[in-house]
Amino acid sequence: MTRAFAILAMVLVLLTALRFSKTHASPSVVINEFELNPPGDDYAPGAEFVELYNPGPTPVDIGGWKVSSTHGVPVVKTIPAGVGTPVGGFYIVTHTTQWLDNEDEQIVLRNAAGIEIDRTPVKSDMFNDARTWQRYPDGAATWYFDTATRNTINVPEFPAPGLVLLITLVSTFALARRKGSGRQRGDCRW
Repeated sequence: MTRAFAILAMVLVLLTALRFSKTHASPSVVINEFELNPPGDDYAPGAEFVELYNPGPTPVDIGGWKVSSTHGVPVVKTIPAGVGTPVGGFYIVTHTTQWLDNEDEQIVLRNAAGIEIDRTPVKSDMFNDARTWQRYPDGAATWYFDTATRNTINVPEFPAPGLVLLITLVSTFALARRKGSGRQRGDCRW
């Protein structure tokens, strides 16, 4: 039974590592996080934001790229010339006023040639608080609604925190059973 747990734990670790490496192998910049309904005034300059992230192996020049909203009155923001994102780096796109709708919003990222690079799922945020829609882990395909992590890694930075806990528990249990199986009745090795 202990051997089965150890094998299961190894398989889960390998699957997690594989998933993590695939989500971070993207060759380009992605929309990583966005704030539709910040605490306070949505019209405050910079309150609503879109975070771009570079999960690729090289820096990317994003000067001239465009980030646009799609719901209500669409707004297109052009990134200034000369802006780049380093490997694992972020870039925040803001506006001088409200530009993202709280309901049914989708955000599109296009490069300087107008080619679509990334598009978010349609999302809503009816809570006037500091929670955002964000990829988890950074650059992954999965989106979560959680506390804003503007310009930093989306925390916690594990592909599956529950899986890490499960592996830790199974490993601890397996080691305890293995250590206990070496003792004979009446043989105390403390």
